[in-house]
Amino acid sequence: MHVKEFAGRTAAVDVYCFLHKGAFGCAELIAQGKPTDAYVKYVMKFVNLLLYHDIKPIMVFDGRNLPSKSETERKRRQNRRENKEKAILLLSEGRTGEAREYFQRCVDITPAMARDVIQACQQRNLTASLHPTRLTRSLLISAEPSLILLLPKTVI
Repeated sequence: MHVKEFAGRTAAVDVYCFLHKGAFGCAELIAQGKPTDAYVKYVMKFVNLLLYHDIKPIMVFDGRNLPSKSETERKRRQNRRENKEKAILLLSEGRTGEAREYFQRCVDITPAMARDVIQACQQRNLTASLHPTRLTRSLLISAEPSLILLLPKTVI
């Protein structure tokens, strides 16, 4: 399925999926605290594709940390910390290719990164919808049956 098949429709875009994909491309910079907006450019490139094909994007930001997932989040933080340490060690040994893989594994999408994308959306007068949980995102989508949900694998 090609994105042009959705022309004239409104699409709910799961921004965090695209933020993660965009962050992989600049993971080393993010993990080392170096400034980059490559993840914003990645998301906005997709937005431009939608707009080019006459698709109105609604940028959906969801996924606040839930108490029921606190243990999962704790394990993820620990894994990210260990992967970052491994990446820095590999980089110091000159093993940049291997280090890059570990940097990608330690990327954490921060609220500041989400704010950067929200600001870019506001500059383009796009709707940015903030939802505390995936459930509310699902309710938004089910309330508007003509709305389509676009995830990175949806568009070819």
